[in-house]
Amino acid sequence: MKQKICMLMGTLLLLGGCKNGAPDPTQMVETQSTVSGDYGAALPFRSSDARQKHLVMARSLEDSMYISTGLLDLSKKHVSVSDHVFQEGQFLDYDILDASDLTTGLLGRRSDNNPIGLNPALNTQFDSGNGMITAPLILHDIYEIDFLKAQEVKAVSLAVVLNPKQGSVTIRDDKLLEYGSTAADEIVETLQSREGFPEGTMIYVTLYKSSASDDALPGAFFAERNYNSSDRFSMIDQQWVMFPGSTASALDNVTLQQFNSIADAIHNFLVEDVDMIGKGRFDDGLLTELRITINMRAKTGSEATALTQYIKTLLNNFTSFEFRIRVEIKCNGENVALMERERGDSDVNVIMFI
Repeated sequence: MKQKICMLMGTLLLLGGCKNGAPDPTQMVETQSTVSGDYGAALPFRSSDARQKHLVMARSLEDSMYISTGLLDLSKKHVSVSDHVFQEGQFLDYDILDASDLTTGLLGRRSDNNPIGLNPALNTQFDSGNGMITAPLILHDIYEIDFLKAQEVKAVSLAVVLNPKQGSVTIRDDKLLEYGSTAADEIVETLQSREGFPEGTMIYVTLYKSSASDDALPGAFFAERNYNSSDRFSMIDQQWVMFPGSTASALDNVTLQQFNSIADAIHNFLVEDVDMIGKGRFDDGLLTELRITINMRAKTGSEATALTQYIKTLLNNFTSFEFRIRVEIKCNGENVALMERERGDSDVNVIMFI
């Protein structure tokens, strides 16, 4: 926790130093990440104008945030964390993505007037694997992250966001992969043709499937390809599930039982009006992240503080250290505390907001 605070203070000093000590705003500065093993960011931070498109297209803020952070995590297999910093994508901008009326840009429908559109043309049939559907809107969004070394772009990662749910029909996974891989090829061609795109840049592409069954959960990455080393996509086994729930029980019943024991203990501590729910991410069948939200209706600050301290102790009930835990505690809708236990670590870091 102290390490994170020191890094944060260092970043704030870097950003907010006085005139004599502040960095030249025209000179790129490479920051350190707040968590060991993550990428640092390139400063000054260059926002992509595609951010407005992501805001409009996102199913939820949580989904939008996870696509970006998940893409950064997956990129670590192909782009060295120690040698690179990241910035928001600068090549696939708002104009090239534009689909405000579905007639222009990569996100629009293909037509004579929009030859780069990647969604099926009007009045065309698409084989979903579960029946033919007319002119679906499958390509939902494209996220881009650029990686720099010595202030030059050396690698680009993309998340191609696909929507499997089309009305009452869900596109079968193999059909979604077939469509997504074809669309990705065209996206990469467009990317490489953009002005200023460095020749020889490594391009890593992921396919992301929006949640079709439960809007309370983020979607998941399901395929990946490094265009510099592979000629096809390989599958990613990832899914988010609710805790408690039957799927969580089937995948990791031990952790579910420990989750339920914590929930029971909290209810016994403060019987009235305490809710606890979790979202777990499974990679290759193993739990790697558990996000817990606890809503209490405490009447006093001491009551809220005592329960928060108790919850920290209860997290020891999770005997596995193979997954990251993040606990958000609220009281009557207001933030009370945030707890984190990193993967492989037994220490629980706590930030109080009251």
